[in-house]
Amino acid sequence: MSTNTLLIPVLKDIQEAGLRISKYLLKTPLKYSAPLSKLTGAKVYIKYENANPTCAFKVRGGINLVCKLIERTGVDALHATHLLAGSTGNHGQSIAYAGMLFNVPVKIVVPEGANESKVQAIKDFGAEIVHHGKDVFEVWEYCEKLAKEKEYLYIHSVEQPELFEGVGTIGLEIFEDLPDIDCFITSVGGGSGLCGSSIALKSLNLRIKTYGVQSDGAPALYDSFKQKKLISHPSLNTFAEGLATRSTHKYSFEIMQKYVDDIFLVSDEEIKESILLLLEHCHTVAEGAGAASLAGLIKNKELFKGKKVACVLTGGNLQMDILKEIINSQDNE
Repeated sequence: MSTNTLLIPVLKDIQEAGLRISKYLLKTPLKYSAPLSKLTGAKVYIKYENANPTCAFKVRGGINLVCKLIERTGVDALHATHLLAGSTGNHGQSIAYAGMLFNVPVKIVVPEGANESKVQAIKDFGAEIVHHGKDVFEVWEYCEKLAKEKEYLYIHSVEQPELFEGVGTIGLEIFEDLPDIDCFITSVGGGSGLCGSSIALKSLNLRIKTYGVQSDGAPALYDSFKQKKLISHPSLNTFAEGLATRSTHKYSFEIMQKYVDDIFLVSDEEIKESILLLLEHCHTVAEGAGAASLAGLIKNKELFKGKKVACVLTGGNLQMDILKEIINSQDNE
């Protein structure tokens, strides 16, 4: 099956990705939370993707992609070029980390004002940083130009089936640990995590319901899903950079129409409240996108009452000043 010229992964592709990345990544924990279960009326399990080396889920896709490139071209050919990616942070970290594993040079373009903790992590993994543009869409435009000029290998954060295969292994791991899962919830920005895991889970058991959660300050994908057509918005208004998308890609849109049951919107305040709940009850740090799944569960808890629900904490790369601001705002109420 394909959309445009891009193949849509099937279960076998995701299972093979799992074998590749298992050599480089440990399985992340899936833990039951009694306090969050009491709060929501569901049986809540948190999938701790912030336990990955990059503190985010996307590293799965980066490793799978670079492994497949090496399988196709050989490692010497890859060493002779640069991998190029444009990112608000976590995608950039995933490619930088994979480049470090295989000694491949990497250049990452980030927006001006990008999350400094993520930018520093990308540098720590050995990649070169370039700042350009006000958001990831201007970054992508610049990357396409730079790739042509320098003959770099450009790795788009959405239009790469190998990334979807890699992050789809989250769904495989959840099913392995909790085969009687009823519902799966994750944040959605570009859509790789939601799409990949939904393919895996629906292929293993069609009755499993899958849901995405997006910021109401960046609702392009939500609007596209609901109206069944591609919709873009001219502006963004969310602190959660992992959810900050102005438009929807046809590739992820078509996968969601087939495999995803629904998408919810949550406010920045609801996301911040969920960051505090995860900190208090699970003793873990979630970035904005990482806490969105819990925010979506809480906002729609009647839908999930009595269900076994896996919420993906997609990442923990929260800037310290934002965390302090969230904590202080609660203290001042």
